[in-house]
Amino acid sequence: MNIFRKKARTGAAILSAAALLAGIFAGVPRGVTVANAADTADTAGTGSAVVYAGDSANDTTDQIITGDMLVSGINKPVPEEEFDRTGYVENASAAAFEIKSINWCDRIGREIAENEVADYGTYYYIILELTAKDGYIFDKQKAASQVDIGYWASPWRYDISDDQKTLVIKRKTQTVNDRLLSIEAPQPIEVEAGTPYEEMNMPEKVNITTKFNTRTTASAEWFTDYPESGRYDPSILTEQTVTLRGRVTDVYSINLDRISILIPLTINIKAAGAAEAPTADITPGTYTENQSVTLTSATEDAVIYYTTDGSEPALADGVPSGTTKQYTAPIAVKGEAGQSVETTIKAFAVKSGMNNSAVETFTYTIDIPAPVKKYTLTVVDGLGSGEYEENEQVTITADEFLYGMPFWDWTGLEGVTIVSGSEIDLSVTFLMPAKDITVYAHYDYPYIPPVYIIEASVSGAGGSISPSGTIYVDAGCDKTFVFTPDEGFEIDKLLVDGKQVDASQKYRFWYVDDNHSIEVTFKKKGGQEPTTKQEPTTKQEPTTKQEPTTNQESTTNPTSTQLRYKILDGADSKWSEDTNGNLMIRGNGEFSKFTCVKVDGSIIDASNYTAREGSTIITLKAEYLDTLAEGSHSFELVWTDGSAYTTFTVAKNEDSDDNDDSNDDNDADGADNGSNTGNGNVTGNVNNGAGAGNINNGTGTANGSMDAGISETKAAEENAAASADASPKTGDASHTEFWIMLMAAALAGIAELVMLAKRKGKEE
Repeated sequence: MNIFRKKARTGAAILSAAALLAGIFAGVPRGVTVANAADTADTAGTGSAVVYAGDSANDTTDQIITGDMLVSGINKPVPEEEFDRTGYVENASAAAFEIKSINWCDRIGREIAENEVADYGTYYYIILELTAKDGYIFDKQKAASQVDIGYWASPWRYDISDDQKTLVIKRKTQTVNDRLLSIEAPQPIEVEAGTPYEEMNMPEKVNITTKFNTRTTASAEWFTDYPESGRYDPSILTEQTVTLRGRVTDVYSINLDRISILIPLTINIKAAGAAEAPTADITPGTYTENQSVTLTSATEDAVIYYTTDGSEPALADGVPSGTTKQYTAPIAVKGEAGQSVETTIKAFAVKSGMNNSAVETFTYTIDIPAPVKKYTLTVVDGLGSGEYEENEQVTITADEFLYGMPFWDWTGLEGVTIVSGSEIDLSVTFLMPAKDITVYAHYDYPYIPPVYIIEASVSGAGGSISPSGTIYVDAGCDKTFVFTPDEGFEIDKLLVDGKQVDASQKYRFWYVDDNHSIEVTFKKKGGQEPTTKQEPTTKQEPTTKQEPTTNQESTTNPTSTQLRYKILDGADSKWSEDTNGNLMIRGNGEFSKFTCVKVDGSIIDASNYTAREGSTIITLKAEYLDTLAEGSHSFELVWTDGSAYTTFTVAKNEDSDDNDDSNDDNDADGADNGSNTGNGNVTGNVNNGAGAGNINNGTGTANGSMDAGISETKAAEENAAASADASPKTGDASHTEFWIMLMAAALAGIAELVMLAKRKGKEE
């Protein structure tokens, strides 16, 4: 807003201060052009120049004032004090202009009276009128930016007359909103000896008092290089006191009464404490064995120094002197057998910034008895190995079973004095002889051959292979596969291990010692390929029944490291639904290790069978068997450390022809299973047929122990005779003569062994 009134084109008269103020806030007079006026008096930004508009160029030769125009000596308004109306031109520009007047107004344009005082937190405007001296004029474009009245006022707007001889500057400022009344020095602080200044936690704030309580604290800084009194040396461990000089750093704006901002801080340094004395983990005293003593101090990071010869440990310039050593590892306190050796440890703890601890003494006496000769006992496959003195009682123990086989006896106890038990007991106690001995626990180990896989399959349709699928065969056994074309088909080709061989109605693998595959392809007679694919069958043909040692189980890896148990009874059994009976299978694993039963590779629910001891006997219930499909099924008896495998066959509503086939199977099984081994074991297994006899466990050994074998054989004979009296099923009678011959041969073999044993006894 322009504050000048136009009188004549050749010049302009400067109005009084009151008129200037009135012009600023009353509006623009007629004939005046306003250029870039600021919007409101409250705006804190800089307004643009407002000048008279003229219709003729300045034709004077006056020099335009350049450079800074510094007006000094005008103080910022201070609350509760009068406004400063004095000032002077400070720099070389003083020759070019002068101060005409200094006036003040509030934010609504009211002129401040001469004796009026400033209020807190209020905006005020200074109106500074400058006049160019003769020969000079103000620069219309730069005059406002040339004038500097101090940092406290921000540019707001300016006006310049048409003749550029008069310049009015209006600047805005604000008074502070509070007044500093006092600064409170902080309380003394206390620190540990050796604490550096930067770790003393000196106060960063101090308390202050102001008129309106707008602030209660102020920031402080402390000067440690030149204390006000005293001197602090961190290396001195005695009590010290030092007073630092500091100052408050952020009260300048409200420190209107020029209160001193310097403040003191007293620091009391306590005398250093002593490190905690070392302690030993072993109580001083007498011991019969060598000891290892660990020293510790409760003072963190303390260093321990010690001696072991009873002398006082000491440091010279921080370095161990004499026999003193720095503790880094447990101290070995040793003795001599048959002697009493005393060792005295003296130790103290040291930590930087603390006094040394007191010296602690630890005395140990090592009294080791004279050595006693001990002898080595080695127990193989049992417990009790160790070093023992002569005539010391020693107890050795064997496991009841090892890999599923029962304990037999001990060997190696010849010549020792047995206190309790005997060579055939699981646990035996004896007196240790004056020599090293080795004792062996013997178990009834069977030979368990490795198992190999034969994958049998049909490519396409037109016939079947029996058995089919994944077949497990014990090492060294033979396995025969039979190929049966459907009606109107014949064998096309046969692949064994991927190579074509001559095709016939069957193929036998001799002495199996590796994994194999066999695949048969059928064709229509006359060369035409089959048009339909035959569904796979799991039933094995009666004429190709697997050997008793052959087990089918698709879910078990035969190369597993677990034990391979045996099926003692019920291997390759057959169950018919018209019998309405259960099916029993017995394995040689410990009953305590039994876990589950798998049929066709899946665990069956325990409600489908009963399990009892001896060794492990599983009885499949008839109602469960009745749910199975007709044909062959795999059976796996699982213990915690191994499994036993076999198969069983389910036949439903068989007629007389089927029974004949079944009996043929049993004949074959009996022939296969009835064997006379080199150690005199005679076993005949006649499976499930009427008139069948189980000759199991009839054992005669070549070393002359025949009683058990003979009695068990007699029991088997009686069992066979009793079974023979039972009413046979249809077709069973046709094989009676075969079984009689088989039992006769077995009895003849046993009789021969008995005669040999008697003859040998007479010769002796």
